[in-house]
Amino acid sequence: MIRFEQLLIGTNPKTLSGGVRPCPRCLRATSQASVSAGPVSLSALETQIQKLSTAKASVMLCGFEPFQHPELVGIVQTLASSQVKRIAMRTDAAALANSQDAQGAVDFGVRVFEVPFLPKEMDALSQAVAPLEASFAGIAGIRSAAATLGVTTFICADISVCKHTAPYFMSTVQAAVVAGVDAIKISASQGVEAGKIATMLGGISGDNGSVGDAQTSMLDKAHSMATQSSIAFFGDGCEHFLQGAVLYEKKSETKTISGEKEAANNVWSDI
Repeated sequence: MIRFEQLLIGTNPKTLSGGVRPCPRCLRATSQASVSAGPVSLSALETQIQKLSTAKASVMLCGFEPFQHPELVGIVQTLASSQVKRIAMRTDAAALANSQDAQGAVDFGVRVFEVPFLPKEMDALSQAVAPLEASFAGIAGIRSAAATLGVTTFICADISVCKHTAPYFMSTVQAAVVAGVDAIKISASQGVEAGKIATMLGGISGDNGSVGDAQTSMLDKAHSMATQSSIAFFGDGCEHFLQGAVLYEKKSETKTISGEKEAANNVWSDI
């Protein structure tokens, strides 16, 4: 499993813990008084970037929408010229619908994109983030830029679960599948214990501690939907159900190419 070290490039009082695309109903019920707003300057990040470079870590830009950061280009260029192994970013991806932004990010070495998915039904309630269609366009922009530059990228949809988003879980998973992501990560919203996700989504087939059954479990159905589309599926607190999923890597698989079967390698391991 590839571990990404987080590089917090800022926080925003309109998002939970500085994340991207929070549940708007959870946001209203959470005090943001202790969350400072705004991006962190490149000069303030340089020491941390140097430590990450020395450790040759894989780095995830997070905490603030990267494409709203005035020094994003400088941050990415600094990382690209350092010894970090991989560069990733957590973004709503809307800006990547612009071909220049998409090609610029990919050309500078960003290879992994983590895109939070909020249920479409909540778009009208959330004024802090772009609508889901904008993320779809951004994902298409990443694919186009990667094809133009002849490189491989990896896109992960992060679906956070809370009492408000759980009823729309299946439609959100379907949206991620339609968007053509490489992986779906299920995570707990702020205030939700990771171990409770399975229970909130109807349990896990074969798990003695689950509720519901394989016929009704949203988690089981989502797992089946994702794997049928060759999408990796994993999450916090769901290791028993999601064992075998590989974070940010694609398992070897057999493909038919020009009428001949060839074993594909772990094509994501070198991203």
